Amino acid sequence: MGHHLLHLLKPGLQLTLAQNRLILNDGAVDEHNFPLEDLAAVIAVSFQGTLSLPLLSALAEHKVPLLVCDARYRPASFTLPCHQATSTATLRRQVNLNATWKTRVFRLLIQAKLRAQARCLLVLEEDPGFLPALAERLADEKARAAESRGARYYWPRYLAACETAERRRTPGCGSGANGRLDYGYAVLRALILRSLYVHGLIPALGVGHAAKAGSFALADDLIEPLRPMIDLAQWQFCRQQAPVEDEAAAFRAWARAAAACCVQKVLSKRKVTDLLHGVDRMVQSFCRAMGERLPSSLELPEFLPQTAPLLPASSVPKASRTARRR
Repeated sequence: MGHHLLHLLKPGLQLTLAQNRLILNDGAVDEHNFPLEDLAAVIAVSFQGTLSLPLLSALAEHKVPLLVCDARYRPASFTLPCHQATSTATLRRQVNLNATWKTRVFRLLIQAKLRAQARCLLVLEEDPGFLPALAERLADEKARAAESRGARYYWPRYLAACETAERRRTPGCGSGANGRLDYGYAVLRALILRSLYVHGLIPALGVGHAAKAGSFALADDLIEPLRPMIDLAQWQFCRQQAPVEDEAAAFRAWARAAAACCVQKVLSKRKVTDLLHGVDRMVQSFCRAMGERLPSSLELPEFLPQTAPLLPASSVPKASRTARRR
């Protein structure tokens, strides 16, 4: 599995293939080259240039996703390899998953998401409220309702802590905190998709999200507990980034911050690793959970304690609110 994210930020880039390496020419005297096996994803943010067909084919062969953004820096398309089953047994298990198993796995994913949202609010010095208790009491059949209830509590407090005029999570708006979150989620989703293809899973067959034409339901399922890590990175970016009038320059800065988030250290089954490898462990554990028919075998990356405080199982003390408000 590759471990480098290649961001294409400058206009006029020329990308070609030579000796199983991506060759990048930015008009300078020296060319840059990257072994394809070292790449986790290629992300074209400001892409006014050329990319050769042999390189596209080689990226697909190495299961390296290409994420292309539009003129407003919103994710516009993924280029992914055609599905190739690496294990027919894994493929059969995924196709034949029963509804009870899928419901229980989706419950674990939403439970982990609610806990991560609570930890994120604690870092932001906001009150996590009922989120920890909601996660602990979550019933299988109420996962979707609990997710919606948690979102109604979480997003107004999160966006207020970011000191933005936005008060609602609005996917697809292409600007502000919502636009940055869309981009960060898209980068993380690309990494999950790559791992799904590497391990021979069908991204369209999810456990909670509906499978429909053109969807990646399983990636949308597995990203849920990881979204608050992008949320935290976006909040930190808002605090540290000086106001700039050039929207393009500001977004390029966020693109670098989002990439850095994907290599942050996380906990995976009490072992410290980076988020890239944590995603791969998560997908591996999903395959193992299918084989063992045990949803509890699923391993989900978590915040490190020094990044976000761990919550007790029963109650959470109220955090003081020191963030400024507009």
